[in-house]
Amino acid sequence: MDEIKKLLDTYFDLDIKWVFGALVISLISFIFISKTMTRKRAIVAALLCFYMLVVLSYTVLSRPTTGQMHYRFEPLWSYKLFGSSLFYREQILLNIALYVPIGFMLPIVNGKYRLSVLIGLSFSSVIELLQLVTTVGLFEFDDIISNTVGAVIGCGCLWVVRRIMRRRKPV
Repeated sequence: MDEIKKLLDTYFDLDIKWVFGALVISLISFIFISKTMTRKRAIVAALLCFYMLVVLSYTVLSRPTTGQMHYRFEPLWSYKLFGSSLFYREQILLNIALYVPIGFMLPIVNGKYRLSVLIGLSFSSVIELLQLVTTVGLFEFDDIISNTVGAVIGCGCLWVVRRIMRRRKPV
C-alpha cells in the first residue's frame, strides 16, 4: 500500500511541475501575442497554449517509458469493441472529450474552422508519434480519429454558440 501511495505522489508531483511550466509558458506567450491581436483572442490563445501543453504533459511528458514501442495500426479496432467493453468505450469518449476544448478555442484564435480541425488532427498525430518514439504509450490510429472527432465537435459547439449570440444581438 505504501508503494502505491509513493507512486501516486511521485506522478502527482511531476504533473504539477508540468502544469506549472505550461502556465509559465502560456503567460509568456500571452505577453508577446497580446501586442499582435485583440485582447480576447490573446487570452484565448494563451488558454489554448496552456491547455495544449497540459495535454502534451499528460499524454507524453509525465508518463514512464516502457522501453518498448507499442502500436496498433488497425484503424477502428477499438470502435469495434465499443459496445462490448466499458474500457474501450471510456477510452474513446475520453479521447474525444480531450480535444473538444482545442476545437472550440482554435477557431477563435485563427478564425478558420477547417484549419482548426487540421491543427487538431496534426497535434493528435504528433502526440501519437511521440508516444511511439519515446515508448510512453500506445500508438493507434483510433486515438487520432477520436481526437479529431473531438476537435470537430468543439468547432461545432463554437459555431452553434456564435449563431446563438448573433441572434441575440439587437439590430
